[in-house]
Amino acid sequence: MELKEFVSLALQQIVAGVAEAQGTVAGGEVNPKIWQSQRDAAAKLKILESNSGKWIHLVEFDVAVTVAEGTATKGGVGLIVGPVALGSTGQSTNQSSTVSRIKFEVPVAWPEKSQ
Repeated sequence: MELKEFVSLALQQIVAGVAEAQGTVAGGEVNPKIWQSQRDAAAKLKILESNSGKWIHLVEFDVAVTVAEGTATKGGVGLIVGPVALGSTGQSTNQSSTVSRIKFEVPVAWPEKSQ
């Protein structure tokens, strides 16, 4: 898989996951609008407030994706009689893998406790 394919697929899946979560979170907000004045200085401190007045927390994700490609050959000779198995098997594998990491944050306003 080429880098551009990985980036494209990862972003598509992240956006789809955020969109799905937005429809299922009761009392909170996933990726809420942030006050314009807070987007610069407060963002550096990770202290944010939504337009609706809720505190926003940044949920950080660090995902490792492993792609493994390989071939395997297996051969053997055996005899099975009732519960007894006699035989010999051998296996050889040739495998290569690539690990890619992606980190991102999703702003979330947690549900507030009703009083």
